[in-house]
Amino acid sequence: MPSMKKNLISTGKIFDQYGADVKITLSKTAAIVQTGSGHIIASGTRKTGRGKDAGLWICKVGKRPPKHVNQWDVERMKEDELGVYMNSVNEGKNAAVMWHRRLGHIGHEKLKLIRDNNKLATGVQFTDEEFEELKRRTCSGCAQGKMKRNSHGVGYHKASRIGGRVVSDVQGPFKISAAGRNHRYFVTFIDEVSSWTMTYGMARKSEVLSKFKRFIGDMQTILPDFKIDIFRSDGGGEYSSK
Repeated sequence: MPSMKKNLISTGKIFDQYGADVKITLSKTAAIVQTGSGHIIASGTRKTGRGKDAGLWICKVGKRPPKHVNQWDVERMKEDELGVYMNSVNEGKNAAVMWHRRLGHIGHEKLKLIRDNNKLATGVQFTDEEFEELKRRTCSGCAQGKMKRNSHGVGYHKASRIGGRVVSDVQGPFKISAAGRNHRYFVTFIDEVSSWTMTYGMARKSEVLSKFKRFIGDMQTILPDFKIDIFRSDGGGEYSSK
């Protein structure tokens, strides 16, 4: 859910991390997760109303619960007094791996630099052993990000002479016509090799054919042997209609 601004706690992850000796107590208004020895893993209250998180038990991460928290009086506590006595139950046991993922799969050495330099960031903590384990792992996300596609090869060959390929397009209609004329459209003809461009105004799009003939005549005035091998357009009706 892209709009979800909180992490969802997986009960399966809790059991995987703390073993089967975990007790999860849910009531209509509160929740508490603790080990068999009474150690509180998480505690929180249930959201009411009609919001996106209505009906969910909200537990704040990274804040130690007050000493008097237990499964009986948790219902009487305010939400801002509740918390989770752990950094996160769904990021795995390796803190270096967790920070590598949270920081957008940052490089190993840069991650270590952030940990060792408090001026860059605070709260990024992991042991050297966890860092070495991170370096030994193969990160699938990093591998996919570095993949490259095979080349598609050369599928386009530029024309070698003037007239080898001419590209044309029509623009308009414009709200304001050309001064002294009723031209609300214009058509361009561009020679690919020389980049020579001819532009003609038009009152209607149906004039494209006549402007094309004029373009041929104008070019043959400059280059008597001018002829077009390939003519390219967007395939609009003004080019295909008779």
